[in-house]
Amino acid sequence: MSSCKAAGGGGLTPGDRRQAALGRKKTVMTLWFLNRLTIEVRGINMRKVTWPGGLKKTKQRALVMNALQKAGKPLSAQELFDLLHKSGNPLWFSTIYRALDAFLEHGAIRKAAVREDGVSVYEINGGHRHYAVCIGCERAVALRTCPLESFARDLQGFHVVGHRLQISGYCDSCYSKL
Repeated sequence: MSSCKAAGGGGLTPGDRRQAALGRKKTVMTLWFLNRLTIEVRGINMRKVTWPGGLKKTKQRALVMNALQKAGKPLSAQELFDLLHKSGNPLWFSTIYRALDAFLEHGAIRKAAVREDGVSVYEINGGHRHYAVCIGCERAVALRTCPLESFARDLQGFHVVGHRLQISGYCDSCYSKL
């Protein structure tokens, strides 16, 4: 059916006109719903969130993804929980973990490291990074370069496909308290 017929009504049966009207109404309701959803998320514009293909977009997942994107550093589930509660968008831990699992499965995020206390932290999957993690306050400092790149080039007869590196130590503030 051409858009001219649908717009002008020419050649349409009353049933077709009713379906076309319902279709337009549904579109308006969908737009209203998306607008409402954006308002309910309290200032977080879900349309700006980079979304992994093949994963259903929900308000809860969008909140978790946006929090990870805005943080700019790896966050634990507890830190996500606290951050979302402070922003007025509380989620259950189970919801946060399900969202993190879905993002991991679709390659949108990665486990950046496991802290000394055994807690995993997550970050947006945007290349590989390494961190120096403070044992005292658990602050993670991103390394500017990968110290293993030159080492991997020196390995003859071996093809490196991945590695993990985490440096543990104390930040200046915690070191001064020792």
